[in-house]
Amino acid sequence: MDKLKAMRAQVKEELEHIRHGELPQNELRQVHWILRMHSLGKKGKDLRETKKDVLKKRIGTSQSRSPIYDRSPIQNWVDMFNNVFFEPEFKKIKEKCIKEFVAVNYVGLLQIRNYAKYQYLLREISLLLKYRWQNLFSVSFWLFSLGSIVMPPFLLIPMIDWYKNNVNAKVLKNIRFEYDLGKS
Repeated sequence: MDKLKAMRAQVKEELEHIRHGELPQNELRQVHWILRMHSLGKKGKDLRETKKDVLKKRIGTSQSRSPIYDRSPIQNWVDMFNNVFFEPEFKKIKEKCIKEFVAVNYVGLLQIRNYAKYQYLLREISLLLKYRWQNLFSVSFWLFSLGSIVMPPFLLIPMIDWYKNNVNAKVLKNIRFEYDLGKS
């Protein structure tokens, strides 16, 4: 039991370097916890695996860089809310989650444009409209939709990187991410 407590304390300390944030950031934290606890436990395949190895593995298998888009991310979220809140008394919260969380994730279109088939981008745009017809009147919806339709990935990816490095870096000053993810 002491070893388990020590493992938890170690992983908790490591997670201090990965901030809480939007869904992808929190997903990274959750998956890191699971993979790191596994790597430290009895059934860990390689007991020499470091926190850096676990983090690299997680980033390398990120949903944004795999064929995960074969199934619609928007539809996955809708299905999840339908499965979790299937009882009639949760109908309002389910509809609110879909309409105000899932169907306004316009930024996700950029990831799909950059790392998935073009037809998947069109599918996601149609689903944003299906689950929230008010998107027709949203400037942000049109900006992200049309921008991702006309902008090729070879231009869009550097633009997103520039935005992250120059705008997000100034807006999100308190991020503590102190891992060296250089080549090993």
